[in-house]
Amino acid sequence: MNKRILAIVLIVMLIDIPVSFVPANSIKNRISYKIGWPVVIENDIVLGPPTLADLDNNGTVEIILGSSGDFAPDSGKIYVLEHNGILMENFPIKLGYLAGGIPSVGDINNDGFLEIIDDAVINGTAHSKIHALSYLGDSITGWPIQTNGWYSRSSLSDINGDRYLDILIGGAEAGTNNFYLYAYNHNGDNLSGNWPSLVSCPEGMQAIGDINNDSNLEIAVGTSFYGFNGGIYVFDHNGNIMPGWPIETGKRFPAPITLADLNNDGNLEIIATDQDGFLYVYYHNGTKAFDTQTRACLYKEVVPVDLDDDGDLELIVPCETAPGSSEYELIAFHLNGEIVDGWPVTFEGTPTGGGSANGESSVIVGDIDNDCQSEILISSRVSDGFLINAWNCNSSIVDNFPIHITTDAVDNGGLALGDLDGDGSVELVFIAYEQSLSQGIYRTEIHVFDLNAAYHQNTMAWPQFHHDAQHTGLYVKANSNSPPNAPSITGPASGKAGQQCSYTFNSTDPNSDDVYYYVDWGDTTSGWVGPFASGVDATVNHTWTQTGVYAIIAKAKDIYDDESNWSELFTVSILQRALLIGLIHNVNILGDYIEFVPILVLAIWLSPFNINNYSYGLMMISKNYSGFVGKLFIIGMFDAAVVTNRSTSIYDSS
Repeated sequence: MNKRILAIVLIVMLIDIPVSFVPANSIKNRISYKIGWPVVIENDIVLGPPTLADLDNNGTVEIILGSSGDFAPDSGKIYVLEHNGILMENFPIKLGYLAGGIPSVGDINNDGFLEIIDDAVINGTAHSKIHALSYLGDSITGWPIQTNGWYSRSSLSDINGDRYLDILIGGAEAGTNNFYLYAYNHNGDNLSGNWPSLVSCPEGMQAIGDINNDSNLEIAVGTSFYGFNGGIYVFDHNGNIMPGWPIETGKRFPAPITLADLNNDGNLEIIATDQDGFLYVYYHNGTKAFDTQTRACLYKEVVPVDLDDDGDLELIVPCETAPGSSEYELIAFHLNGEIVDGWPVTFEGTPTGGGSANGESSVIVGDIDNDCQSEILISSRVSDGFLINAWNCNSSIVDNFPIHITTDAVDNGGLALGDLDGDGSVELVFIAYEQSLSQGIYRTEIHVFDLNAAYHQNTMAWPQFHHDAQHTGLYVKANSNSPPNAPSITGPASGKAGQQCSYTFNSTDPNSDDVYYYVDWGDTTSGWVGPFASGVDATVNHTWTQTGVYAIIAKAKDIYDDESNWSELFTVSILQRALLIGLIHNVNILGDYIEFVPILVLAIWLSPFNINNYSYGLMMISKNYSGFVGKLFIIGMFDAAVVTNRSTSIYDSS
C-alpha cells in the first residue's frame, strides 16, 4: 500500500467513518481512476445522482450526496467528499430518517459560500424538515424549517428578483389529499404572492426558467393524478398558474421536466415524458409542438443537445427498444418529432435504478475528448457490474468506452462531469449501490475517473443531473451566453496597515445577467462575492495587515458560471507610521511617493510597535512627512512601507 493510500485510510479510521476502497482491478479499460478513488460508504445507500459544486470556494469541487435508503442503518445523511476521496470536515450530517436523495447547492444567503439544501423525513412521523447547511455542516440562520407533510426534491433560483436564491420544492400536506408547490426565501419564509400553490401531486422534479421571455422566472412541474388529473403545470414567479396551463392528460409525469429554447425563438419549450413512455414538447403558451410514443424510461429526464451543429437542439431520450423489453436505446429527436439520422443507439444492460424519481442513471452531456463537440453518456447495469456508455454526436462510440466496472453493487445512481481537483482536466463521477435486506448489506460506491481531456465549462452542456447544482433543469446554449466583461476597479491608491479600505468593482454582462466578483488582494482572495446587478457598482472592503505595495486584480462571472478575463492590475500602497533614521541612496520621486534603497536605516514602527534595521531592498514613504529626506540621509516621522527588504528585527511586540 503506497503512502498516499495509507494516509487516507488512517484519516478515515481516525474520524470513524465507514469508507473503504474498492479493489483496484475493478475497471477493465485504459481510462484510469483518479488517485484516492473509488471509495465505499458502508451501512448506507445513495439512490440519487451526485451533485458537484465548490462548497468552500477553494477552487476544488466537492461531491455532495444524500442518502435515502428505506432500511439502511445510517440513512438520512448528507455526505460531502473532497476531490481526493476524503470526507469533508464535519460530514456526514444526519438530517432525519430519510433524506431527499438529491441535495441542491447554491449560495442562498450571499455570503460567498455555497449552501446544501435537502429535506428529510422525521423518524416515526409523516412530517419533514427542510435543511440548509453551510459548508461547515451547521444550519444557517432560519433553517431547518418544520413542515406538515412530506417533500420531494428542491431547486434553487431567484424567483422574486431580490438577488437571493429561493428554494422551490413540491410536497404533500399530511393527512389530506392536498399537494403544493412551495417557494421559500433564503430565510426560510414563504415567498409573497400565491405561495404555496395548490397543485396535483408534484411527482416529477420542477424546472425553472424565463419561459415566455418576459424577464421573470416561471416554474414547470410534472404531476401525478392523486386527487387531480395528472399533467404539466406552469406557474409564474408569484405562484399563479400561467395562461394556457395546466396541460392535464390524466397520466403520471414522474420524470423531471426539462426547459430549453429548441427553435431559437427566445422562448423556452417545456419537455416531459409520461408513465406510458410518451414524449411531449410544448411551447411556452401551452400549445403542443409534438408528442410521440417513445417507450421512454419512467424516471429519466430528457436532455437537449445540438447533435448536428446547426444551432437547433435535439432531444436525447432513454427508451426501451420495445414494450416490456429488456433491451434499451437512446433516441434523438428533432423538434418536429423526426428521429435524427444515425440514431437510435442501443446499449447493453439496464439503465434503471432504485425505482424512484431520483434521477438515477440519467443522461449527461459534455465534451470529454476535446473535439469541441458534445458526447452523450449513460450508465447501465450488466451481469457483473456496470457499463458507462458514451457516444459522439454522430452516434459512434467514444474511444475507450464503454467503461466496464466489475462490482457486487447492483444498482446505479447516476453520473456527473466536472473538474474536481482544479487541474483543468475532466473527471467522471459514477455512483452505484447495493442493498440486501436479508443479508443486511447496505453500501454505496463512488467511482471517479480521469478522462485526460481539458475541462471547459462552456462545453459541458448537461454535466450533471437536472443540468446544474441548483437543479434548475434549464438548458443554456453555450453560444447564447456571453461572459461578463473584465471588471473595472476604483478606490484609494494607498492606505494604512490595519485599516479597512473600500474598493468599487463594476462589470457589465452582455446578457444582463447578475454578476459575481472574485478579488485577489495580493495577500488573500475574496472568494466569489455577489450577486450584483450587471453594470452596477459593487463595493468590497479589505484590510491589509502588513505594509507593502499590493496589486489588486479581479474577475467576474455570471449566473451560469461563465467567467470574464482578469481586470487590469490596480496597485495599492499600504503604509504605517514610523520614525526613520539612516543612510539611503537611489532616491526616486514617483507621484505622491518617494522610493529609496536603504543602506542602513533604523525603523521604529508605531502601531503595532516594532523596531527593525533595513539594508538593501526597497522602501517607500508618502511625500507628506515631517522630517528630512536627502540623497544619502533620511530622518523624521513618515508614513512608510517596506516594498522588498533585508531586515534585522531588534524588537518584536509579538
